[in-house]
Amino acid sequence: MAKPKLVVFDLDYTLWPFWVDTHVDPPFRKTRTGEVEDSSGRPVRLYPEVGAVMERLRQDGILIAVASRTGEVEGANQLLHLFKLDQLLCQREIYTGSKVTHFRRLKDGTGLQYNQMIFFDDEERNILEVGKLGVLSVLVPRGMTVKLLDDGLAEFSRRAAGGR
Repeated sequence: MAKPKLVVFDLDYTLWPFWVDTHVDPPFRKTRTGEVEDSSGRPVRLYPEVGAVMERLRQDGILIAVASRTGEVEGANQLLHLFKLDQLLCQREIYTGSKVTHFRRLKDGTGLQYNQMIFFDDEERNILEVGKLGVLSVLVPRGMTVKLLDDGLAEFSRRAAGGR
């Protein structure tokens, strides 16, 4: 079964259930119990299966990156650190603008080709835009799950074997 070399995730409404630039209030911190909260004391969480998704990719030796067009770069990076996701990432592309730019930089930074990547995002416009580059792009309707990862990996393998 062919596997991608790189899996790329959007952040807002893909790894966590909010827009980091409007729905929560940076800066973020960890409480004594290890929970993450915003400056108003509201709990901030990942989608429930994100940890299992990341662990699976790590175990399979697949590189992980993020590509987000948020304007709240500092807050996004802070959350990646507090959730310990930053330790798993080979590259971060977090800034406003087209995801095509994010992926050009991912390609340059990793030396990988677009057809060696899978991208997960909650916005159809990003799926279409990045898909045109040759990246297998998977729509995430309600947060990242193990099933979405499995489906994406299966589709990647199908395409690599010459199927559509």
